[in-house]
Amino acid sequence: MKCAHGLGLLLAACLMSLAGPTRAPAQAQGELLEARRALDHLDVERAERLLELLSSQRPGDPRVLAQLGRLRLHQGRYDDATRALARSLALSPARGDHDWRPVTLELAQATREATADFVEERSADGRYVVLHPAGDQALLAPYALETLRRADQALRRELGGHAPIPLRLEIYASPEDLARVSPLTVEEIETSGTIALSKWDRLMITSPRALIRGYPWRDTIGHELAHLLLARSTQNRAPVWLQEGVAKLLERTWRQPLGSGELDPASRGLLYEAARDGALIPFSRLHPSIALLPSQRQAALAFAEVTSFVGGYRSRLGLGCLEELAARLRAGDDAR
Repeated sequence: MKCAHGLGLLLAACLMSLAGPTRAPAQAQGELLEARRALDHLDVERAERLLELLSSQRPGDPRVLAQLGRLRLHQGRYDDATRALARSLALSPARGDHDWRPVTLELAQATREATADFVEERSADGRYVVLHPAGDQALLAPYALETLRRADQALRRELGGHAPIPLRLEIYASPEDLARVSPLTVEEIETSGTIALSKWDRLMITSPRALIRGYPWRDTIGHELAHLLLARSTQNRAPVWLQEGVAKLLERTWRQPLGSGELDPASRGLLYEAARDGALIPFSRLHPSIALLPSQRQAALAFAEVTSFVGGYRSRLGLGCLEELAARLRAGDDAR
């Protein structure tokens, strides 16, 4: 009996070794929490390493599938994001309004549909990718790729950090299409004059053809890339007022060195009038987005305020101060 019992234990040990290493529930839970925090902090590369391992070992865990769906959305893999989030909800239905999965699933589905027929064009080194509707929007692609490259180089000198590889830019034909793939409504986009976003590790702009007189869309690419780099280099800890001030200040560095950072005459006029009339907008009102302010004039004033502030900071402390600031925010310092 002892021999048989010992043989049984030996056989069980052999089978466990053949099955490979497993994660204890507590360890898996800790790694899942770490992956979620990595995504919150835009450390997408670390989140990918953790979630690839977890999903291979716990393929039916709805919590792992939910975070995997978030990861795939950040990676531009919209089919995979939709499948993972849908399966997570099928295994564990949503409970209450606090569950973010249904909204994220809708966003992934809408983005998958909106980009289904997009054409993809890459830089020679594969580092930059532009996706756009088929047809004459292709005329924008080579200029967009050049802008991404030059803006990436210029902004990294100011902010440090690194963009995702590949860095993706999606060009949408209209503000309505942009609203479909963003948390903003068409009304909010039209009220604030929003034409572009940086979110989920990608840049999204409206085609200049959607506006009667166009707009400086290449500067807008620089603006949105500044958002992305600052968010990544601070682990997503920069408040909206700082994000917008840095992005507005640096949006033209892809084509010209940063000068004094002085505002244009129209913005200076807005700022002067608001200061004179006691109508400046507190920075706290800019959260969660300037796009939610009640008018384009208010949005323009907000940009003037934060750009003036960050421009003064950069002029006083010089090159390297914004990168140092990003490092301090990453370490947990308060931006104010």
